[in-house]
Amino acid sequence: MSRRRRIALAAVVCVQLAVPPALAGLAEADLAFGQEIRLRARPVDPLDVFRGNYVVLTYDISSLPVLGQVRRGDRVCARLEQSGNEWSARYIDPGMPSGTTICGRAQDDASPGDRVRVEYGIETYFANEERAHEVASAIAGGQLYVVVDLDEDGSARIEKLDGG
Repeated sequence: MSRRRRIALAAVVCVQLAVPPALAGLAEADLAFGQEIRLRARPVDPLDVFRGNYVVLTYDISSLPVLGQVRRGDRVCARLEQSGNEWSARYIDPGMPSGTTICGRAQDDASPGDRVRVEYGIETYFANEERAHEVASAIAGGQLYVVVDLDEDGSARIEKLDGG
């Protein structure tokens, strides 16, 4: 193998080794610098035998009236309002409202005033076996909250589940 090919191979290997830590670092930076909010969650599927300790979550903000015309797949946002230590929303806006905002994708076509289902990317949560038992206890108690980290553009990521 020529010297030039060895250098090219080494460069390719170095790039491949650097990409996963860089992506993990970006994800951690999002969690470190975003705004933290709490949403009340309702689990739909507590555990799945095939996928492991997997929880499907819905929220009060998962279905809201829309202010304008929306098509399935459109990016929509909800202006969040804080009440105590919990956040909620009253409507979905096809634009970007001011204030604390969470954005997702419309799951249906809707006209102004109709309700539209929205997925925010925070509808699933994986837990180890010990954590899954804690989540099951919180579900049984009826008090399950999801602590979400919001970026400035309204994108959300689950930080943790909280039982009360």
